[in-house]
Amino acid sequence: MGCEPIRHRWRWYGATVRWLPAAIRLACIPGICGIADTDTDGDGTADCNDLCPTDPNKVAPGVCGCGVPETPDSDGDGSLDCADGCPFDPNKVTPGQCGCGTPETDTDADGVADCNDSCPTDPEKIAPGVCGCFTPDDDSDSDGLADCADPCPDSVNNGDTDGDGTADCADGCPTDPLKQNPGACGCGVADTDSDGDTYADCVDGCPADPNKSAPGVCGCGSPDIDSDNDGTLNCLDGCPNDPNKLAPGTCGCGNPEPGATCDDGNVNTINDVITNACTCAGTPVSPTYQLALSTDNNGSETSWEVRTLTNNTLMCTGGGYASNSTQTLNCQLPDDCYKLTIFDTGGDGMCCMSGNGGFVLRTATGERIIDAGGQGIFTSSSSVSQGFCVPLSTNKLTPSRCDRENYLPSEFIQAVPNAAVQAQFGIGNQTDDGYWFWFFNPNGGYDRRIFVSHSGANNTFPAGADRCSYLKFTTIVTNPLPQNMLLNVRVRTQVNGAIGAFGPACRFKIDLTNQCPTTQLNPTAGPLLSCGLTGVLLNGSTTIHAVVVSAANKYQFEFTKPGYLRKIAVPTSSLVLQVWSTLPLTYNSTYSVRVRVSFDNGVNYCPFGTTCQLSTAAGPGQSERSLTDPILDESALTIWPNPNAEGRLNLNLNGLGEGTHAVSIDLFDLMGSRVQSELVNVDGENLNTVINLGDGLARGVYLVQVTANEQVYTKRLVIE
Repeated sequence: MGCEPIRHRWRWYGATVRWLPAAIRLACIPGICGIADTDTDGDGTADCNDLCPTDPNKVAPGVCGCGVPETPDSDGDGSLDCADGCPFDPNKVTPGQCGCGTPETDTDADGVADCNDSCPTDPEKIAPGVCGCFTPDDDSDSDGLADCADPCPDSVNNGDTDGDGTADCADGCPTDPLKQNPGACGCGVADTDSDGDTYADCVDGCPADPNKSAPGVCGCGSPDIDSDNDGTLNCLDGCPNDPNKLAPGTCGCGNPEPGATCDDGNVNTINDVITNACTCAGTPVSPTYQLALSTDNNGSETSWEVRTLTNNTLMCTGGGYASNSTQTLNCQLPDDCYKLTIFDTGGDGMCCMSGNGGFVLRTATGERIIDAGGQGIFTSSSSVSQGFCVPLSTNKLTPSRCDRENYLPSEFIQAVPNAAVQAQFGIGNQTDDGYWFWFFNPNGGYDRRIFVSHSGANNTFPAGADRCSYLKFTTIVTNPLPQNMLLNVRVRTQVNGAIGAFGPACRFKIDLTNQCPTTQLNPTAGPLLSCGLTGVLLNGSTTIHAVVVSAANKYQFEFTKPGYLRKIAVPTSSLVLQVWSTLPLTYNSTYSVRVRVSFDNGVNYCPFGTTCQLSTAAGPGQSERSLTDPILDESALTIWPNPNAEGRLNLNLNGLGEGTHAVSIDLFDLMGSRVQSELVNVDGENLNTVINLGDGLARGVYLVQVTANEQVYTKRLVIE
C-alpha cells in the first residue's frame, strides 16, 4: 500500500480548528507506507503525520514551538508571551538596561538610562561623587580635596592659624581666635557694646550710656533733652518741667512768681494775681444774680429794687422798661439775705399784656430763687416777706415733684434725700434732723415753713431714713396751703439742730379750678341716704350725709327755697339738722340742697354738685330744742404764721352766714390784759384779714379772741 493525499482534511488543536498544510495532508495508511502507525504522544495523530510527536498538545510547532503552548499576549503589545521578553510590559518586548516594567528613559540625554543614572537630570554626571549632582568634583588647587569640600579651593594651604575653626583663607583675622572679620574695632579688639546701644565701645563716646554715643552738651549719663520746650536743656534748666522758669525763684518750679496774673477759681473775684505767699488771690466782687422781667402793656410803670433784709440797704434798682418786653437785669450781691420788690405804679401788677407778664430771680448758673414767671399777679408791689438768702444749697424737691401746677389737696411732695440727714436716722435726738419745706407766694402774701423730722414723719410713707423727706398736704392744718394759687417751694436740711441754706425754687400749685371734684347729698339707699328725705325733724335727731371727697376738710351745705338761702360749712361730710340760731330751717318746708367741698378749710370751694330735695316734718316734735349753730366753734378759726416773728398775723374764720357782720379781734396776754383790739366789717360768711401786731409786744404766749354773731373763738399765739 502507498501514501496518497487526503483532501479536505481538518484537525482540532485545542479550541482552534486549523487546515492542515498540503505537506501534511496525507494519511498514513498502515501497510501503505510500510511505517507503523505509532502515536508517541497519544494525541490521536500518528507520529508519521505529527510534527510534534512528543507534544500531546500540538501536531505542529506553531509560533512557540513544540513543547511550548501558544500562550496569549498578556500585555497586549502584539507579541505572544512565549516570544515576549517582557510579557507583562506593554512598552517593552525585551528587558533592555532597566528591565521589564521600567522605561529606558534618558532624561538628561547623557547616554545612560535614568535607571542606571544617579544624577538623572544632570547631563554632566551619572553619580553624585563628592560634591553631588550639578556640582563638579573639581580640585582647582590639586590638593586632593574637591573644591566643594576644600576650605581653601584656590590654595593648597588649608591651615587655621588661630584655631578658631575658620581657615586662614576665609578668616579676616587669622591670628585672632575671637574674630573672623575686623568689625568696628579691628582684629585683636572685641566689638563689645556695654550699654547695648548698637555702638561698640571702641567708637562709643559714652560706652556706659545706652541713650548717647557722644557726650553732647550735658555729658554721658545726662540726656540732651528739653522737657518743657523752653529752649534750655534740662541739664542747664533749674525748672526742667516748667516752660516759664529757668530757676525756682520765690515760689518754686511750676508756680508763677508774685505779681503774675492767675485764676483763683472764684467767680466772685477779679484781678487775680500771685501774692508774696505764692498763692493766687483776687479782689472780691459780689456774685451776679439775674432778674428776668417781662413787662405788660404798661412797661414804663414797672420798676424793681433789691435791699438787704437786715438794714434795708439798697443794692440794685431799675425801672421804666418797654412794654411787652423781656429784660435780663443783673445785680451783684455778696452773701447775705435780701428782699426783692417789684413795683407797678398803675396798681395792677403785670397783668395786662399780649403774653404772660412776670419775673424770675436766678443765680448766675440759672438756679431759681423766686419764680413768678407769667404770674406777675399783684397790685402796686410784690415781695416775699421773708426775702431770700444767698448762696443757695443744692437741696430741692425730687424732679417728679418739682414744677407741678396740677396737684390735688390729697397729694404730697418729696425732697431729694440728703446723705447727712439719712446718716442721723436712729441716732441721737430724732427731732433735730429732717427737712424744712418753704411754701410762699412769689408775689407776696402766703408764706409758710414746715419742718418734718425723723420722729415727726408721716407713717403713710415707707419707713426708714427717707420717710421724713415726704410731706403730705393734708397734714398741714394750721395755715393750710392755698388752692388755685401759684406758689414756690424751697427745701433746706436740719442736721443735729443746725439749719442749712434753702436750695433752688420749684413752682407749685394745688389746682382745683380745672380738676375740682364735686359732691352731693348721698343718693344711695341705706343708713346714709340723704337725697330726697322727707319728714325731717329739726331737733338734732336727723343727720344728713354728703358723698365723701378724699382729703376735703370742709363741706358747705346750701339750703334754698323761694325767698330763703342758708349756707352752713362743717369739717366733715355729715350735718346735724336742728333749729339754728341764725336763719334756721322751718317745718313744713321743702328745700333744694346742694353741697360743695373745700380743701383749705373754706378759703376756696369747688363747684356745687347735683341738687337734691329735702322736706321737713309738718311740725316740731316734743323733744324739739334750740341749739347753738354747730359750726360756730373754735375749730372754725385759723391764724398764721404761728409762732410769729413778722409782726403781721393772718386770720381766717368760716361759717358766719350770709350778710354783713361786725367782727371784733382782741389780743390778750396770759394775765388777761387786752393788749390790742380791732373791729372788722365782713360781708359774707368768711373772714379773711391780716392785722399788724403792735411793736411793743414782748416774746411769749398770747390769746387771740374773735367775736362774731355773739360767738367767741380763741386761739393761742406765740410771739418770737
